[in-house]
Amino acid sequence: MFMKKFARLSALPAAVVAANLTGVSGGAAAETLIRLAHTLNPTDARHIGAQRFEELVEERSGGDIQVELYPSSQLGGQSEIFEGMTLGIIEMIIAGSTHLSRLEPAFGVFDLPSLAPNEAAFMEILDGDIGQSLLDKLPEKGIRGLAYSEVGFRHLYTNKLVDDIEDVSGLVVRVPGNPVYQDTLATFGADPTSMALGEVFTALQQGAIEGAENLLSFYKNSGHWEAAPYVALTYHAALPSVWMMSDSFFQGLSAEDQELIATAAKEAAMYEREVSAEMTAAALAELPSMGVTITEIDLAPFAALAPEVHARHRERIGEELMSSVDEALN
Repeated sequence: MFMKKFARLSALPAAVVAANLTGVSGGAAAETLIRLAHTLNPTDARHIGAQRFEELVEERSGGDIQVELYPSSQLGGQSEIFEGMTLGIIEMIIAGSTHLSRLEPAFGVFDLPSLAPNEAAFMEILDGDIGQSLLDKLPEKGIRGLAYSEVGFRHLYTNKLVDDIEDVSGLVVRVPGNPVYQDTLATFGADPTSMALGEVFTALQQGAIEGAENLLSFYKNSGHWEAAPYVALTYHAALPSVWMMSDSFFQGLSAEDQELIATAAKEAAMYEREVSAEMTAAALAELPSMGVTITEIDLAPFAALAPEVHARHRERIGEELMSSVDEALN
């Protein structure tokens, strides 16, 4: 199954594949190819950021480094893309930090509810020593962390009005297969259930679930609003994405090309943050005219429950890391 997804990649010219896998860059006879894959659709802010990365790299390398983008799970799901990086078939991925928590539990810190009192405080954690310390853990997993892009906060959307935390009680809500998200929604009183993202719309239509939680921009672009026209602004988790490259591929590049790629990734990730903020603002402005009811509910009851979730996952995420976060916020 996995190799079938990559059959067309095996048809690449042998010289290009050889140059790519050995990390040789330079003249026309030894072009470097970076295949950047992700599971997001082309309207997602992260794909738009990836397009900026492609432009920057190809322009600054004079075309010696080529970037090919594979959105919408064209090369498989998250696990298959990571496997492709291990096999040397894929060089780069953009993935939400939540997907990294299985590979490195410390990344689960970003999944915790009410981690920071506001977005500015969260970004200080992400862009400071704590965020960098997490990226520094990745090379031992065969991955080079290049940059963080930030795509906003996750909110609850349902097929019935949610005015306060009492209305969450008993709601069957889809969550990703993530222990912190599942625990968070259960602590809020919901009945969380895990299912593939592609199944959510049908499940909402058929009443198998009563809601889900995600980014506002995703909610709008996915069409989920048609089946779940109520949004409660819960801000229950932030979702940064990590730009990653195969470490063996990165190490095989010249120091000049390493700097070029790392710088371009950081610049493209910062651009993605701007696009994401614009998309979130646009979604908030446009959704009411599409028949969606957006409710700003009292967040204090949710925040009061957050320490319970933090305590249950403190050991798995890491006592030292959690202490650093506590210190940074106090």
